[in-house]
Amino acid sequence: PSSEIDVRIGTSPVHLFGRGGQNAYGQAARGSSVNSGDVVFAPSLGHPVGLVGAVASSSAEAYQDVFVRLPENLGGTSLVYVLSL
Repeated sequence: PSSEIDVRIGTSPVHLFGRGGQNAYGQAARGSSVNSGDVVFAPSLGHPVGLVGAVASSSAEAYQDVFVRLPENLGGTSLVYVLSL
């Protein structure tokens, strides 16, 4: 089964598709400021979910490919407990 989630990378909205191995793929408009190392935030979960691992673009395409590394399995996340030290 496919896992999907809407995220924001900076001010750019991106729809991510899970690819297994805690990796995800999406597309952002070519003019978007999305760079390797950017934080990926999921508004529906209320917290960051990963980092941009790579961005690939072509001048012939309207979109740039965004590859994201996720530290957790989003399909299994239902609750997050935060400890303040």
